[in-house]
Amino acid sequence: MNEVSYYQEFSEKFSTYLQSYLPNDFKIYFSINKTLDAIISELELLSGTVIKEQGAYVPKLKVDIVFAIVNAANETRLILIEAKYLSQLSLKDYSQLVGYLQVAKTINRITFIN
Repeated sequence: MNEVSYYQEFSEKFSTYLQSYLPNDFKIYFSINKTLDAIISELELLSGTVIKEQGAYVPKLKVDIVFAIVNAANETRLILIEAKYLSQLSLKDYSQLVGYLQVAKTINRITFIN
């Protein structure tokens, strides 16, 4: 089995784990194995909230799993997860993770609606 086959199960279990630590008025949504712009659009549909402003640039980065945590005031925070199902990481894997961290920094600067 490859790592993609675990995304759904992991996402469901991690959602349950997160929800156990959050107040009842927080909702958790997730989307898997798409580009970040497609994931954000899907999470907006699932949650009924606007996550990014119209016209805001979102990189077309392929992301394994993204969680949206939405509070009662419809403020949204995203958790991006890059899954690796390996016994050890290679230099290529570390480079990919470092690249994603750089993108994550810019995402924080994108005008998301809070």
